[in-house]
Amino acid sequence: MNPTTDTSVRRKRRWRQLSFVCGIVTLGGFATVIIGAIAFSNASTSLTRKDFASNAKAVEFVSAHLPAPLTGAIAVRTLTYESFTDWHLDAVIDLGTAQAADDYLESAKKKRHLNPEYCGTTDIGGSIYYFLSNVSACGAISRRGGASELRVECYTR
Repeated sequence: MNPTTDTSVRRKRRWRQLSFVCGIVTLGGFATVIIGAIAFSNASTSLTRKDFASNAKAVEFVSAHLPAPLTGAIAVRTLTYESFTDWHLDAVIDLGTAQAADDYLESAKKKRHLNPEYCGTTDIGGSIYYFLSNVSACGAISRRGGASELRVECYTR
């Protein structure tokens, strides 16, 4: 056999092997990126009031995002919860009477924690701001349209 031909055959074989390995590595990289993107996109959560089996479950969920627990006959009018890497809750609750709303606001003021360095603000415009240290979340409670309605907004940063 011709030594020149033998060397060129070996080179071609090496190039084919190298091309095959590079192709497998590239496909593996693409597969990893695609699987990661799918897993990351499925990690997000979106909930509304309709996703809760009962008003009591919705009240329990909103209450977990407040500085003072909700008690009594409370209706969750609207609820939106979005979670990706951070989360955001926006809800409107009806405490039944203006007095119940006033009492809750006073209770929340007394039981809340503040963290202006993290949350960036203190009470302004009639809203009561708070910090939930167990989840590092900021929140605000404010009056809504009706005298007995409060808007709750709580979020991580």
